[in-house]
Amino acid sequence: MSQAGKYKQWRLNEHGGDGGTFIKFSPNSQLFVIALKRSIKIFKLDYNRFLSEEVLVYHSDFEVENIHKTEDLTTYRIQQPPPAKLIFIDWVPDSKCLILVSSCNIFSCVHRICDGRKILIPSICSTKEEKPLLAFSSDGKYLASITYHAFSYHIALLSASLWVTLWMKKLELFIIKGLRWSQNSDMFAIWDYSKKLIFFDLNGENVHTLHYDDPFASGFLFTLFSRNLLAATCFKDNEKVNLILLYNLGNWQLSAILEQKFNLESSSHLHAANKLAFSHCGNFLASSLSDDALMLWNLKECCNPCKLTNLQHKTLQWHPRKAKFASSAGNQIFIWECNQDGPMIKTKMYSVVTEMPSADTFVWAKKNLILQNLQSTVILVRDKERKKFVNNS
Repeated sequence: MSQAGKYKQWRLNEHGGDGGTFIKFSPNSQLFVIALKRSIKIFKLDYNRFLSEEVLVYHSDFEVENIHKTEDLTTYRIQQPPPAKLIFIDWVPDSKCLILVSSCNIFSCVHRICDGRKILIPSICSTKEEKPLLAFSSDGKYLASITYHAFSYHIALLSASLWVTLWMKKLELFIIKGLRWSQNSDMFAIWDYSKKLIFFDLNGENVHTLHYDDPFASGFLFTLFSRNLLAATCFKDNEKVNLILLYNLGNWQLSAILEQKFNLESSSHLHAANKLAFSHCGNFLASSLSDDALMLWNLKECCNPCKLTNLQHKTLQWHPRKAKFASSAGNQIFIWECNQDGPMIKTKMYSVVTEMPSADTFVWAKKNLILQNLQSTVILVRDKERKKFVNNS
C-alpha cells in the first residue's frame, strides 16, 4: 500500500500466466475474474479494509477448490473439462453470471455465480481466424453476437435472462470491425471497413444505414452512442487527421465533423477504443486521438473545443454518473472534473503518479479507480481526508 495525494494505491497480487490471461472486473466492481487457459479464479474485494470476504462458493459438476487465502484475496478455481483455451470472458451486466467462449468452437456457455450452473449457448461459435463479437445492451436484457461460420458472418440476438436465441440472420458484409448498443437499448450498430454503419432493432430489422462517402477517408474504426448522438471515427492519411463524425440520431444527419491531427509514423489513430468517450450526460466528448493533445468538446455549444494538455494520453474513461473522467499519460493519471459555463468549459484537474508504467484500461468503482494493463492491476482508493483539487480552467 502506498499513498499518492488524495488516493491510496492498492496493488493487487501479480498474476502469472501467458498472453491468454483475462482479467475482468464485474460491473458492480465488487468481483473480478482471472482466466488462464482452463482455469478460472474469482475474487471479491473490500475497498474499505483492502481485504476480501469468502462469499463465492460453487455447487456444480466442476471441481471447486479453495486454493489459498492471503491477507488480500481469497481464490477459488474451477477446472474446465474440455481441452480448449478461453478466447473471451466477460461479466453479464448484473454481475451474476460470466460468459465464456473457447477456441475452435469447443464451447460457449454462461456460468451462474450463485450455483455454478453452466448454460450452453450453441449460437455463439468461434474459429481459429475469427473471434466472436459480443455486446450486452445497456439495460442488460439482451446480448448481441456476431460470429463467423461457413464463410459468412451471422448476427444473433439472445435473451440475457433465459439465454435463448431470439433471432439469427446472415450478413453480407466484408470484415466486420465492431458492434455497439445505443444507450436506451432499442437498437445496435455494426460497422465494417467499407465506411458503412448498419442499425438493427430488437426484431432484427435494419432500421437505417449510414455511409460516409469521402474517398480519402478510411473505413470506420470505432463508434459510440450518447443519448442523441452517434460518434464514428476514421482517418485521412493524406491530411494526417483523425475525423470524429457526429450523427444526429433523431434525423440521421451528419451534424459535425471534429478533427485531430496525428503523426503519420504513429499508429495511435488506429486504436480509438479507449481514446474517445461521451460523458454520461452527453454534453461533453473527450478525445485523445491526437499524438500531442487531450481535447474536450462542449457539444451543447457548437462543439467548442478545449485543449486540456499537450501530452499524449493512452486511454480515458468517463465516470458513469458524474461529469468527470480519468486519462493516462505514462505512469501519470489525470482526473478531470468538468462544468459548463456558457460556451466555455471549466475544469478541475488532479494528477496521481502511480506504480504502474502505463494503464491500458480504467474501471470506475464509485469514487475509486481501477487501472489495468497486461501485467498488473492497481486500484486508486479515494482517501476521504484529502479533498483539494488543482484548478485548471
